[in-house]
Amino acid sequence: MVARFGKGLRAEGLLAVGSSEAGISAISIEQYDAAARSVATVVVSEEKRSQLVPCTPHSESQFDAACATLFVQQYGPPLFRRPLTDQEVARFVGAARTGQEYLGSFYEGLKYALSGMMVAPDFLLRIEHTETPTQTGINSTAAETAGVVQLDAFSKATRHNYFLTNSTPDAELLRAAAAGDLNTEAGLEQQVDRLLQSPHFEQAVRAFFEDMLQFDLFADLAKDPLIYPAFNSEVVADSQEQTLRIITDLLITQNADYRDLFTTREAYLTRALGVVYRLPVPTRHGWEKNRVFGGR
Repeated sequence: MVARFGKGLRAEGLLAVGSSEAGISAISIEQYDAAARSVATVVVSEEKRSQLVPCTPHSESQFDAACATLFVQQYGPPLFRRPLTDQEVARFVGAARTGQEYLGSFYEGLKYALSGMMVAPDFLLRIEHTETPTQTGINSTAAETAGVVQLDAFSKATRHNYFLTNSTPDAELLRAAAAGDLNTEAGLEQQVDRLLQSPHFEQAVRAFFEDMLQFDLFADLAKDPLIYPAFNSEVVADSQEQTLRIITDLLITQNADYRDLFTTREAYLTRALGVVYRLPVPTRHGWEKNRVFGGR
């Protein structure tokens, strides 16, 4: 499935910072709604519902409140990055009932509820909640009087997971948040260590450098073919991937110093990049690690 969204706002050199300051336009809402409906359609389709819908209704033409509730309770927490309140569960189950009544199909009702969750502010925006400190040794009454607050466990989970994996909290992190583990130093350290060992950590590193190096501008990059005959769209794509491979290899695989990025002679090359570097790359498809010397 392909979805189109408007360009983000860059602030302080980062789209990630700009997104925290930008609002959502009416056009963006329409784009999000179209994407949400497309995703929901796939989830409840005949081909996927046995895998993605946690229950089977008594009848497709009749509303099954228990099944709809189970569906909302399954998808709500990962989408909202926290448990749903009883009122929220009731609201989305009600949306599923309304969808079934108007569209005549239980699964169409589920689609209506799921797409509604995916355009809700709690999904589109990262809304943080606070609470009075309870694990810091501060008397909660005194802390409340003094106006001292801290992020609640689910807001902490969201911050840490987006920072370390560039994605929404997984089931284990949500479980730890619900258990209060993230309000203790040992519990938080355990989860951070787990996320650092996750393959998703590399995705977060790649996403940060893609943003910082403004790779989104490469799509509009053009050069004079008479001066740069080897330059083409393949070189543009490979040069970005090459940069990210060097970064992740040095910083994650080798655990090297960040400053080594500016002095390393190692480079990952494809055949297209080999032409630019004037180095032979025997591999027809794929990448080879090479050592590039001065002047190249």
